[in-house]
Amino acid sequence: MEGEQAPRTGTLDIEYRTGPGFKAPYKDHRVRIVINSNTSQHWTYNVMGYLKGEFEPDRYILIGNHRDAWGLGSVDPTSGTACLLELSRVFGKLKQEGWRPRRTIIFGSWGAEEFGLIGSVEYTEEFYMNLVERAVAYLNIDIAVAGSYVLRVSGSPHLANVALDSAKTVRDPSAAFDDKTTLYNTMNVRLTSPGNNSNKNSFREIPMVLGGSDYYGFVFGVGVPTISAFYSYNFYDHWRSFYPLYHTSYETFRLMDELIDPGFKTHQAVAQIFGEMLRRLGDEYILPIDVVAYADYIQRQFDDFKSLNISKEITNHGFSFDYLEGAITNFSIAASNFNDRLKHIDKERVLDVRKVNDQMALLDRAFLDREGLPRLNLQQRIQRHVLFAPTNEHPFPGLYTAMKIEDEELRWQSVDKQLSVLTFTIESAASTLLDVVSW
Repeated sequence: MEGEQAPRTGTLDIEYRTGPGFKAPYKDHRVRIVINSNTSQHWTYNVMGYLKGEFEPDRYILIGNHRDAWGLGSVDPTSGTACLLELSRVFGKLKQEGWRPRRTIIFGSWGAEEFGLIGSVEYTEEFYMNLVERAVAYLNIDIAVAGSYVLRVSGSPHLANVALDSAKTVRDPSAAFDDKTTLYNTMNVRLTSPGNNSNKNSFREIPMVLGGSDYYGFVFGVGVPTISAFYSYNFYDHWRSFYPLYHTSYETFRLMDELIDPGFKTHQAVAQIFGEMLRRLGDEYILPIDVVAYADYIQRQFDDFKSLNISKEITNHGFSFDYLEGAITNFSIAASNFNDRLKHIDKERVLDVRKVNDQMALLDRAFLDREGLPRLNLQQRIQRHVLFAPTNEHPFPGLYTAMKIEDEELRWQSVDKQLSVLTFTIESAASTLLDVVSW
């Protein structure tokens, strides 16, 4: 082909170029592609299971996996399906032995994820009013095992401690380590890229999820915090956009049984950490949610945004970040004061504990904007979370998207609005952490 050199190349002994057109002697050649598609309607189902809570049955901890696959799907999603089934078996056995969680645990097997997250999104839309009032957290197992190198966790910043502390309780399945090495130990070592001099003893941050799995409806539609995790290969030494056999017919049982996870010990480790997260969120008297970590995350977003060139464009156009910075400071103060009150709460006063638990569980809803973030075209879904967007890794996605609007007048109108929305939303979210009569 003609054109520029391709940014990524294969292993064939040829020049990889982007086109358009062909080089001689193939300059006049054409490629004909025939695609035959059949449009038809089919039923799909969500399969749900409930383990009713003993003391707070109206507070829900959800865990889900989609069971549909492109092909056989031994990695995506069946490795996760196996873990979800094992978790439901184990928690069912605990119930038979007389144990119940404090809060209700809901198990979801979603249908038609690969066709556009249909099962889980339909669920969050149909039961929106139930979930927006009662859901505490959603744990997502899509792929559970795509490699045997390290556990990768992503999710809401105020749930990071739940995932990382749970990782300290599960032994690493790799034969390269001794019996005392935990998933957390391995993450400390292997999730630090070469040349990164960060303090490995304070590994407390995880990236936020984007929009590619069943947490979408919960996080971006309802405002329910989430954790997603899977075991992966070494991204640093063998970088690909994802594991090489993704969505191919090579995702067979043999691939998993003989190559990726012989003995299924990695599956066991993933199921164990999700089981521990379920137990902690479902049964601890005071929810293990860290609102100060949320405040730290927002501060980092602000610092990252100020380092972007578009930030300088905004200030050069006469806008100021002073009010936004003040709102972030107020949120940090409110989070710190909330944590102080939490340490001294009278645990004998059941309604006081319920009150602070609800403040933590509902915090993410405060960051949803009713009108939605700006869209560059009508094909984009409406996004409402002012801090996270499923297709935008940049800080403050509404403000960032506003700066991408081509029409100059509309761009600055949108920037003005989004700066106000962001400031107001963070300030309003801070008020939800104050004592009930202090705002």
